[in-house]
Formats: sequence, structure tokens, C-alpha cells
Amino acid sequence: MEPVLQHFQEFYRYYILALLVLAPPTIIFRRYTFPAIQYTVEFVIYVGLMHVGVGTIVRVAGWFKDQSTMKRARGLANASYDPGWTTPYLEFWRRELYTPQGLIYLEIVLAIIILALMVRIRGIGAQKRKKKRAPTAAKRRSAAPNGYRYKSRGGDKR
Repeated sequence: MEPVLQHFQEFYRYYILALLVLAPPTIIFRRYTFPAIQYTVEFVIYVGLMHVGVGTIVRVAGWFKDQSTMKRARGLANASYDPGWTTPYLEFWRRELYTPQGLIYLEIVLAIIILALMVRIRGIGAQKRKKKRAPTAAKRRSAAPNGYRYKSRGGDKR
């Protein structure tokens, strides 16, 4: 966490400048930028949950492999057969921390599947607002005349 804080303290002027430059176009074109920001945040949440899930499954599988060996039957109860399978929770961009190495490719494939499902299920394009529909003839005919309307305790609020 310390390197991140140091980075922000060192380059805070650039972040303020970027905010001042990017805020007006973001607000002017909010019909297109806010959905893009929302989809990006949603994708990051889904991929983060997937990453934590894969890391948990890998750790449980490593623990199970260690516990299901025959070390107790052979009198080696104190020996560790832990394969050391891990995924880094915070430094996910460092490939050397993934054990086995194929886990990073599994996570990339799962992230692409998540993105494809997001596009397929929700669509990414900006959507037009639906106009309010006029009441149909059947609804107009079924409307009760003024004399038959239910009056609330506070009287007719028309």
C-alpha cells in the first residue's frame, strides 16, 4: 500500500489536471460515458470476484492434495506435501507469483468469457429512452365514469 500512496503523493498534480481536462467532456457526453464507466466498473467487480474465487479454489485444492496423501499411513505426519499452488490476490499482474503458471491463462480466458456474457446478456450500446405510450382504446373504454370513482377519505384529489 505504501508504494501506491507514494505514487499518488508524487503525481497528484497530474491526476488533478487529468480530472480537469476529462470532467467536462464526460459530463457533456454523459449519455455515452456514464454507461461505459458503469460497464467498466461492473466488469472489474465481476473479474475481481472471479479472481478471488479461483484463488480460493486453488488454495483449497492444494490443501486437499496435502491432506489426502498417505503421509500418516507411512509415518510421515509432519512432512508437508503441499504443492504450493497460489494466485496472488493483490499483485495479479505479476506472472511469476502464479503457481502453476497456467492459472494466469485460465483467468484470462474466464475474463474474456465474462466480457462476452456481459455483451451478450446486457448489450453495450447506448439505449434510447422509451416514449410513454398513449392509452389504448380498450383502456379508455374500461375507465370508470366520474360518478363511479372511488373517493378516498381525504376527498377527491382532482
